[in-house]
Amino acid sequence: MYLLPMPKKVSLGEGVLCAAAFKADFGALWSEQVSALLKTLEKEAAEGCTGGTVNIIAEKNTEFTDYEEYTLTIDKDGIKIYAGDARGVFYALQTLRQIVYTEKCFPYCEIYDKPDFSFRGLQNDTTRGRVPSLAGLKKIADMCAFLKINKLALYFEHSFAFRELSDIVTQEESLNSDELKEFVEYCRLLYIDVIPYVAMLGHQYRMLQSEKYRHLCEIEEFVPENHLWKERMLHHTMDISNPESLELVKSFIDQLSEVFPYKIYIPGVDESWDLGKGRNKGCNVIEAYCSFVDKICAYLEKHNKTALIADDIILNHENGFLIKSENTLMYHWDYAKEPDEEKYAVLSEKGLGFVAVCSTSSFNGPIERPGISIPNIINTARLAKKYNASGILNTIWGDRGHWCDFNGNLFSVCAGASLSWNTDTKVKSEEFEKSFSAVIYGEKEENIRRLIGSIAVLTFNASMYHLTSWYSENLVSEKNTKLELIEPETPHSDFIRRALEKEKEITKLLKKHPEKRELYESLSGVCGIIEALNLLSQALTEERRLTEGERKTLQRRLEEYHTLWLRDNKEGEFYENRAFIDGIISYLDRF
Repeated sequence: MYLLPMPKKVSLGEGVLCAAAFKADFGALWSEQVSALLKTLEKEAAEGCTGGTVNIIAEKNTEFTDYEEYTLTIDKDGIKIYAGDARGVFYALQTLRQIVYTEKCFPYCEIYDKPDFSFRGLQNDTTRGRVPSLAGLKKIADMCAFLKINKLALYFEHSFAFRELSDIVTQEESLNSDELKEFVEYCRLLYIDVIPYVAMLGHQYRMLQSEKYRHLCEIEEFVPENHLWKERMLHHTMDISNPESLELVKSFIDQLSEVFPYKIYIPGVDESWDLGKGRNKGCNVIEAYCSFVDKICAYLEKHNKTALIADDIILNHENGFLIKSENTLMYHWDYAKEPDEEKYAVLSEKGLGFVAVCSTSSFNGPIERPGISIPNIINTARLAKKYNASGILNTIWGDRGHWCDFNGNLFSVCAGASLSWNTDTKVKSEEFEKSFSAVIYGEKEENIRRLIGSIAVLTFNASMYHLTSWYSENLVSEKNTKLELIEPETPHSDFIRRALEKEKEITKLLKKHPEKRELYESLSGVCGIIEALNLLSQALTEERRLTEGERKTLQRRLEEYHTLWLRDNKEGEFYENRAFIDGIISYLDRF
C-alpha cells in the first residue's frame, strides 16, 4: 500500500472493498472540513473505483489524547473510523484518498495513526521572483492538506500589499488583503493555519531603495555592487535608531492582524548584516538588535500573537540571548546536510522553545536538489525529536529569481511532511520512493525520485548562484572574472543532451498520466530552462557570441517557461529574470 506520510501501523487483510459512493454517519465528529473532504473523496472514488454505495462511519474514541489521532478499518462491512476529534477523521479521509487513487479500490486493512509533531509546516517564498496567484496558493494548500501538513507560512518582503508600499509595488508583484483573506478561509477548511513571515528589519530592498523610505536604510546613499538577486540577500537593513522604523513595523503588524488570525507570526529579523555598519556605527550590535526585536515582540503580544524569531543573529553572538519577551519561539534554521547539533543543544539547555527549520534546497536553480535537501531534512527531524522541538518547518526559498516552481520541490516537501508526522519514516528507502511516485505522480513503474535527482545534477554548470555571482562581478562591478563551474570537465553540450533526453522521458510519462499533467509539465519545463541556462553558461565559458540557433532556442525556452510561470503565479518579478538573461546576452554580443 502506497501512503504519504506512512502511518504508525498498517495491517493488510484479504479482500477489497469496491465503493463508488458512500453512506456517511459521522455523528459528533462531523465538521465543515470533514464534510468538504468527504465530497472530494466521493468524487475521486467515483472516477477511479467501480462498485456501489458502502457505509463509512466515524465515532469518537475518548481514550485518544491527540486530536489528530485515528484508526481506520476497511472490511466487508464498509469503512469505520475512530478518532479523538474531527481532525482525526479529516486525516483518515486523506489516507482513503491516497488508497483509492493508487489502488482503484479499498483493500481490507487496519490502520492506526497519530503525528509525532503537532506543528508540521511548510513555508513558501512569495516575494523574490514568484508571487503566487490566489489559485496557485490554493493548489499549494491542497497538497499540504493531502500530506497532513497543518501550518503554511508565507514569506513576504514587499509582496504583501501594505498601504505604505502602494506607490512602490504593482498589483502583479503583491498579494492584497482580500486575496489573502479568501486564502486564509480556504486553509481553515483544510485545518491549515496560515502564518505570515514578513521582513521587519533586513531584506527590505525594494522599500529601502525607494525615494520614500531611503532615509530608513542603515547604509546611507547605498550604491548596489551586485546583481539584484545577490544584493537583496546581502544588504538593506532598517535604521533601528530612527523611530519611524518601529512605527512602520507596527503598521505592518496592524495590517497583518486584519488578515491572519493564527497566533504565530514570524517577524523577519534574520540576516540583518548591515546593522552597525552605517547610521548605527559604533553601537553594541547585539544589544541594539535584541532591543529592537523585543519591541516587535511586545507589539505582537498586544495583538495576542506569539513571535517565531529567527535565531541566526543571536546564536552567533556570545551572550546573544538578550531578548526579554517570554512570548517567543525560536525559528532555528540550518540548511546544511548535517545541521550543527551544538546549536540545538544550546536551545535546549536554555529552555527555549523552537521550531526546527529545514529546506528543499531549490534556491539556486529550477528544481530541488535531493542530494542536499534529503540529508538536511532527515537530520533536522532527528535533532528536532532529540531536543524536543515544537515542530518542523520545511522551507521553499526563492533566492536568485525563484526559478523553481512549487511542483519542482515535491519530493523534498513529501519527505518533510512524512518525517514531521512519523519520524521513523525511511525517506531514503525504495519503499518511500515508490510511495512518492505512486501517490504524487500516479506512477508505479518508474522511480520519479531518481528522475528528479538526475535532472537536478544537470543544473551544476548553469547554477544561478554562480551565474549571479559572475553577473555581479562583471556587469555591475565591472571586473573581469571567469564563470565558476561545478563540473568544468563536463561539456555543457553533455548537460543539454541529457536534459533533452529527460524531457522525452517526461513526455512519455505525461501521456501515461494525463491527470497529472501540471506536475509533468513542470518537470518538462525544468529541462527546457536547463537547456537555456547551459547555453548561456557555455557561451560565457567559451567567451563567444550566441549563434542564431542558440538565440532562438533561448527565446523559445524562456517563452515556454513564462507560460508555466503564469499558470500558478502573477507576473511577479519575471521581468527581472528576463532582464538578467538579456544582460548576459548583451555582454556576449561584445565578442
